[in-house]
This record gives sequence, C-alpha cells and structure tokens, in this order.
Amino acid sequence: MVRTCESAKASVGISFPCIDLRASADGYGVALVRPPLPRKHLLVVPTSRIVGIESPELRGQAGSAYLALAWAARDKAAGELGPIPWADAGMAINSVANRTQDQLHIHVDCLTPQAKASLATAVSTLTEQWRALWRGVWARIFWGEDLRGADPFGPSLDRLPLGASGFAGLNFGAAGVELNGRTGFVLLASQSMSFERLLDPGCRLLERGREP
Repeated sequence: MVRTCESAKASVGISFPCIDLRASADGYGVALVRPPLPRKHLLVVPTSRIVGIESPELRGQAGSAYLALAWAARDKAAGELGPIPWADAGMAINSVANRTQDQLHIHVDCLTPQAKASLATAVSTLTEQWRALWRGVWARIFWGEDLRGADPFGPSLDRLPLGASGFAGLNFGAAGVELNGRTGFVLLASQSMSFERLLDPGCRLLERGREP
C-alpha cells in the first residue's frame, strides 16, 4: 500500500490510497494510512523497510524521527473531529506477538477517558528514569515538545529487564501530558500489555467536546 501511495504521488501528485506522505527535514519519510475500520484511527508507516519494534534502526535517530512524525500526524488522526489536542493523544507500537504486520506501524489516536485520567494522576510521580507504573508496565516522563529530545529508543531501554525476548517482546507507547503549564510525554513500555488498550478509536474525548 505504501509503495502504491508513493507511485501515485510521483505520477499524479496525490498520495491515494494513503491520507498523506510526509518527511522530516533530515529525510525520514512516513505514510499516513487509515485502516478500513474504525475511521477515527491512523497508522503512521515508515516508507523505508523496517520490520518492527525489534529493528536495530530504531535505536538511533530514525526511531525518534518516526515517532515525532507520528505525533505530528495528530492533525489527521481523528478525521472530521479535527486535530487531537496534546493531552488527549496517544501512540502505540506493538510487539512481535501483538502486531498484525511485519512492517513498523505506529498507531495514533485519542486516549480513552480512563487512560487520560490515570496518566494525569500518575504524572507527578514520574521521573526521567523508567519506573514501575502499573503491573507489568514501566513509564518515564519527558518534558518538552520534541520527542527527539527524549531519545525514546535510546540506551535507557537497555536498563529494562526484558529477558530472552529482548526488544521483540516489547510494546511501546507514548501519551501527551500537561501539568502546571508544562507540556511533555509519558513514555510507556511493557512485555505484557499492548498500549492500543489506551487508545480510543471512537475518540470520546473529542466527541464530548462537540456536544452542546
């Protein structure tokens, strides 16, 4: 599908069947793909061949670039509901066992109301170092608006007790948070929980905002 979108863009100037093709200033490209159902959900897929969370390419600059591009795609993720506000948005990358494709894809969507409330409660207890947040889930905080500065797939992940499965067994997530005028991210890692569970394809947070 991504290759079809690239060909269409090059030949006729539109990225169909993708929503868009985007690239960072340093040359990392992604396709924005809408699954058939649900409509208020987005997959951000690198245009380069990267198998998944276990790919060594993610440990470097590429991983940060793809996550930053995915976060910027909040403007398209909720469709006609409009851009997803910072503290209402989340992302997820699944482990080998939980994913459906052997090409890296980042899920971008609204948080569930419950996930937003839980993270807002927990954020004041987090630091820049990984710590247990929920059972089987580690978390750390990064204050700032540029995920590249967090080095999300950097050396800090090596300190997690991943065991024999290593990065292949890792589920990764990120959620926007705001506290006392500061903006940042909660980064999440788990071998037992897919962070798609924190995402809401119905985008109730935005639907409620449209209610009279």
